[in-house]
Amino acid sequence: MMQKKEWKDNPSTFYVEAFSRMNDGDYEKAIELLNHALEIYPDYWDARLLLAGAQEARGSIDEAVCTLKESLAITRRQIIQTLNNLAYFYTLLGEYPKAESHYEEVIRMDDQRAGAFYYLACIKARLNKLEEAKPLLQKAVSLEPEYLQDILDNPDFAPLQEEWKKKE
Repeated sequence: MMQKKEWKDNPSTFYVEAFSRMNDGDYEKAIELLNHALEIYPDYWDARLLLAGAQEARGSIDEAVCTLKESLAITRRQIIQTLNNLAYFYTLLGEYPKAESHYEEVIRMDDQRAGAFYYLACIKARLNKLEEAKPLLQKAVSLEPEYLQDILDNPDFAPLQEEWKKKE
């Protein structure tokens, strides 16, 4: 059973109450409740959408636009993380072409994810595409130098390790 404090700190509680207030036409209170929900959980996408609706109903179209733009950023992060997780799971399943495709999509969407470059290089190595792995490894190390040690320790990169030891 949920304790009273947990109930008060649950952003869904504020969302449900805000939804009710919107149905009653009390947009100000709905906005207040939704903002509180977002203080607790900033990535609460549904709360942002309802907040934009309340802002629009109140006549604050500019605020609604800003709120929806924030929702897009959240959605983008969620999509990238989902693709990254799918790539990882396909790797575990040994479905390397699918993993490769998903890591490439992650990189197209966010070219600052060192891990995506590194793990795509791992996939390339497992598919005997070592020449394609090299620039990916370089990018991973340029973003996060800690990946150099991972390259030196990973048997997938055994044929490249002498070359990388010189860069150490």
